[in-house]
Amino acid sequence: MPDRTAMPHLCQWIEVAAPVREVIGKIYPHLRETENSATAAAEENVPFALDNFHTYPCVQARLADGSLHLHGWCFKIATAELFAYVLERKPFALLGAVWTIQKCNR
Repeated sequence: MPDRTAMPHLCQWIEVAAPVREVIGKIYPHLRETENSATAAAEENVPFALDNFHTYPCVQARLADGSLHLHGWCFKIATAELFAYVLERKPFALLGAVWTIQKCNR
């Protein structure tokens, strides 16, 4: 294990993900495959990031005056699908495939 005192900035950056790690451990312990766990972590990170943006006074001011709207998205690279975070739904809604991946016949 690396010496944490030698990388304080990296450790602080990684610690930002602590709430998401807690959620994954509590809500998704049944996910055994890395891909499924990573997808759940990416999706759970979106509301945490949006909540974090709300802590900045400049963001609060622009949200209040209507000059800023925040959106959370997840992009699934394997299928080129884009999902929007929608609190009132499940919480992600498929926006659609961003592009079609075609196989080349050679």
